[in-house]
Amino acid sequence: MSDAAWRAGLEERFVRWLEQDVTHLLPGGPHADVQARVAGRLRAAWVPDWSGVTENYGGTAGHHAAFLRSKLAFAQAVQAGADGAELDGAEAARLERACLDAAEAFWREWAGYHLTALAGA
Repeated sequence: MSDAAWRAGLEERFVRWLEQDVTHLLPGGPHADVQARVAGRLRAAWVPDWSGVTENYGGTAGHHAAFLRSKLAFAQAVQAGADGAELDGAEAARLERACLDAAEAFWREWAGYHLTALAGA
C-alpha cells in the first residue's frame, strides 16, 4: 500500500471520532439532530495536518478525553441554540474552535500512535 493510501485510510478512520455521538450525555439524550449538526460542522472544518504528527508510543488517552469534553461542551451549546435558549454567537464560535483545536491535538496524537504502532507491523 502506498504512503498516500495508508494516510488516507487513517484520515478516514479518524473521521469516525468526529462523528462519534456524545449527545447521550446531555439531558434527555441522545439528540440525533444536535449530533448531526455537531458532526457536520466538525467534518466540514477539520483538515488533517500531518506536519505535526510524530512518533507516539504512549497512546491517546489524554487528548482523546480532552476532545470528548470539548465536543460535549460544543454539543451543549448547539442544543441550547436549538432549544431557543439565549446563546451568544461568539461563545458558540469559541466552543466550536476549542473543539476543533482539541480534535487537532487528538489527531496528532492518534495518527502518531498509529504511525508508530503500525510501522513495525
